[in-house]
Amino acid sequence: MVKGPSLAHSCGVTGVTEGDISRMDLVQPDSYAAQTQDFTHLVESLNITMEQNLSEAMLPAFKQLEEAVAMEDNFVTNLELPSSGNDKNLITDGIRDGSAHVLRCLKVWYDLPSDVLFVAINYMDRFLSKMKVQARHMACVSVSSFSLAVQQVALHGGCPETDLKDLALISQSKCTSGDLQRMESIIALKLDVNRVSACGLPTTPLSFLRLYHSLFISSELGVLFQKTLSAGAQGPDIWQRLEIVVCDSKCSTFRPSVIALVLLCSQLQAGVEALGSQDDPALCAQLVQLISFAVCLQKISQISAASFSICLEAVNDVMTKYNAQSQMPHRQRLVWKLSHRTRRLLRPIDRLAAQLPTIEEHKQFAVSESRPRSGSLSSEESSESEKEESCSLKEGSHMLQDGVEEMRWFKMKSYQ
Repeated sequence: MVKGPSLAHSCGVTGVTEGDISRMDLVQPDSYAAQTQDFTHLVESLNITMEQNLSEAMLPAFKQLEEAVAMEDNFVTNLELPSSGNDKNLITDGIRDGSAHVLRCLKVWYDLPSDVLFVAINYMDRFLSKMKVQARHMACVSVSSFSLAVQQVALHGGCPETDLKDLALISQSKCTSGDLQRMESIIALKLDVNRVSACGLPTTPLSFLRLYHSLFISSELGVLFQKTLSAGAQGPDIWQRLEIVVCDSKCSTFRPSVIALVLLCSQLQAGVEALGSQDDPALCAQLVQLISFAVCLQKISQISAASFSICLEAVNDVMTKYNAQSQMPHRQRLVWKLSHRTRRLLRPIDRLAAQLPTIEEHKQFAVSESRPRSGSLSSEESSESEKEESCSLKEGSHMLQDGVEEMRWFKMKSYQ
């Protein structure tokens, strides 16, 4: 990899010294703490202005980003939940995370867009931060927030509406449709949803991730951005990872823009480490431009290095547990209950054999030899030949039936 001021000069980025480039040596850190410290120190050291990476075609998108940054403070949750407690009426972070994962399961069940999940979690967290809710009402609050989010997204043409009775049954919240409807009205009143919905949906981490992603794609580094993002992908894609992150209470107190940019930069860094091992000075110069553009987005979003570092540590902690497939007690709480009649009709897949035994053919079918007919046969000879053919056909049918019975016996044997 080429180092020094020549690399910074070749990519048109000023304010980058030889020490800054040396800190960008793409070496896999020993821990996520080292990764966090390395990236935040790099962000502080690069003195890059916004005008160096802007173009006239991207100004409207940057205008949308500035408006979203100005609006996001209205949707930030100040949720402070205890990790554990002796009081069973208190809502802990585990109960909140379990409800969030149930909402994610409902989103998949109804095949709804991701906006529904992020808006529902935003409603739920903001309501919990304003109101004191008992643990036995948590299921009603979460499912009502989901139903309210479906209505708001459908109001803006994002998805079809769901039946409230069906939602109460599928969610297993032990609430009736009337309970959900009453809780919806309470949540909408406390959060002033009707007034806010006139201006649009709440600003969520998904909104910022879409903005950041579109800005990277529309820039001159769009092709390299997609290549770097694919090289740094490990496990689920970035959109699924964002859903996993927002379902964890550790990231519920951060600004939506911080969560989106941290998740995007962490995957970009993994891609830079994968591509930067190649001895290609031109590619390394483009990677420097890519990082400088991420720094530009951080400055426009008004994200400090301290908040970036704390959020990056929390996001990496959540994704480490998820990628390691460690014990996550709040992944899902829905249990599908089946009636006895349905169970009898289901196939016993747990007792199916992996491979069926080979059917041994103990008998061979008799093959009748065809006689050459040089001339016409008499009536007696023809009747005798027809009798022989009918006997051979009957014998063959009996053998075929025996073979079918053997196959059926082996199949029943494999089920048992």
